[in-house]
Amino acid sequence: MQTSLNIQYSIPRSRGININLLKYAVLVSIFFVAFASSLLSAAPKELTLAVGLAIPPYNIPETKSGIELDIVREALKDRGYTIKPKYVPFARVKKELKDKTVDGALTINP
Repeated sequence: MQTSLNIQYSIPRSRGININLLKYAVLVSIFFVAFASSLLSAAPKELTLAVGLAIPPYNIPETKSGIELDIVREALKDRGYTIKPKYVPFARVKKELKDKTVDGALTINP
């Protein structure tokens, strides 16, 4: 005597979610992320940094160098960034940051 086992199963229907629409949304999202990241990588990578204290040997405005600037420049070089120092009075560094006229600051007082 031979018995056969007949098992039937079905994939449960989604509850109001259109699978094709979901696939399309995922593909569009992937395309958008790839496109946006290519635009960001093509953007210039120059950072303007507010420098409030121009005290040699830490910051030397005439040569746009100094210990502090050289350390930051070398640290950011590996990431593909260059820096442009913007020398401002020390009291104005926080205002420059708040107004977003610079990307960062050196020698800031809390």
